[in-house]
Amino acid sequence: MPVYIQQDQELHDIQEAFQEKYPQFKMEFSFGGSTPDHWGKISGRPFPYIKVAEVASDMRKLPLTIKDEMTVREVEELFWQQLGIPIQVYIKTNNYWMKNAYYDSYPLDADWASVK
Repeated sequence: MPVYIQQDQELHDIQEAFQEKYPQFKMEFSFGGSTPDHWGKISGRPFPYIKVAEVASDMRKLPLTIKDEMTVREVEELFWQQLGIPIQVYIKTNNYWMKNAYYDSYPLDADWASVK
């Protein structure tokens, strides 16, 4: 079952749904110069408990769907190109979460035991 992104979802809920579906990955929102505190002050709620609608640049592209066959790179580009929300997807290797371009071209549903 795909992960769906709706405008009324909180960023935290998206992160949880993504990691529940793909436990080898973790999604982080990376707003660059805008700190999480900045977004929390605007919404009145702490980051990441703010809604997609409060940070997305274009709501007409919703809902979005994250499918099993998508690559890490495609998921990151989907959020940036469709919503203007920058994310990074990390993979768990041993006990560490890391960002590695090597894994960006593999599909989310890859047999990760054989890839590593």
